[in-house]
Amino acid sequence: MLNRLPRSGCKNTGACGLVGFALFLAGSSVVFAQDAQPSAQTAQPQPSAQPQPSPQQGSSQPQPPPGYGPPPGYGYPPPGYGYPPPGYGYQPLIPPGYHTHDGFYMRLALGGGYAHASAPYQGGDAVYSGGSIVIDTAFGGAITPNLIIYGEIVGHSLPNPTLKIDGKSYDMSGITFDAMGIGPGVTYYIMPQNIYASGSVLLHFLTLSEQHSNQSADLSDTGVAFSLMFGKEWWVSPDWGLGVAGQFMLGSAKAKYFDGRWTTVGAGVLLSATYN
Repeated sequence: MLNRLPRSGCKNTGACGLVGFALFLAGSSVVFAQDAQPSAQTAQPQPSAQPQPSPQQGSSQPQPPPGYGPPPGYGYPPPGYGYPPPGYGYQPLIPPGYHTHDGFYMRLALGGGYAHASAPYQGGDAVYSGGSIVIDTAFGGAITPNLIIYGEIVGHSLPNPTLKIDGKSYDMSGITFDAMGIGPGVTYYIMPQNIYASGSVLLHFLTLSEQHSNQSADLSDTGVAFSLMFGKEWWVSPDWGLGVAGQFMLGSAKAKYFDGRWTTVGAGVLLSATYN
């Protein structure tokens, strides 16, 4: 750089020396900058040229900028996060005792039927008969699921019955004939059909009563009777069921006022309400 200076143009030697030294420093800086620029450019990493998928029309997911991978959450889930194995889905909660025959038991039934009671009397037969109002109540509890024991009251009540003695009819208006029984019983339910069968052994007796007064008379001593019931129920709440049933009763008791035994047969169709 100093050799390029015209020697004839500088008359002051000291000034010329300072000017030459300044030009030398400026030239060195330019050369150093030119040499460093390619190195800086080559040090920068170039983004990899990857083919970018074309954005689909109507896609709800945002597209990542060129040169970058998909944001977190847009890929496949890690192993083990697929569908749950069978049996681990939503399981409804069923409270204890729901539609189950266990614990306390109560059955209330009412219906209509027919009853007939006969006994030998003075060489012939005395017969009470007629349409009956049938009641059946049972209170108890389950000893195992679907197997229930209870105490039961069964009755056939005949208002204004027909009385025949040796084939001759007598007016019984205002009189009610009752064939009653009370005793232990058992019921078994077939599930899930909710069909049941019941049987009971009863203390059995017959009475006559006036409908418009408190007067009554016993026609028999205490005897024994058997009651059978077959029914079907439908659940109307977690513990209540409504149903229909057929009932049959057969009883025998010694007559109170003459030598003989009363034989009672009754049958009916009942509607029932059961809590269990």
